Amino acid sequence: LVTCYHNNSVKSSKLKKFFDNVYEATDGTSEVFINKYRKQIGIMWHPERENKNMLFKKIIEYLK
Repeated sequence: LVTCYHNNSVKSSKLKKFFDNVYEATDGTSEVFINKYRKQIGIMWHPERENKNMLFKKIIEYLK
């Protein structure tokens, strides 16, 4: 889980039908989600934050 500081978000529970939630914030919103049926990925990215490398590693692992 990561700390969420943005105002625009998608609740992880709303993604289940079409998306896999890859990375979830502490407030239950999705930071990264991938479409189950199409080549689509959604990312709330904060390059100034710590652990950004961990996020990208997790995305790459998921896509393998």
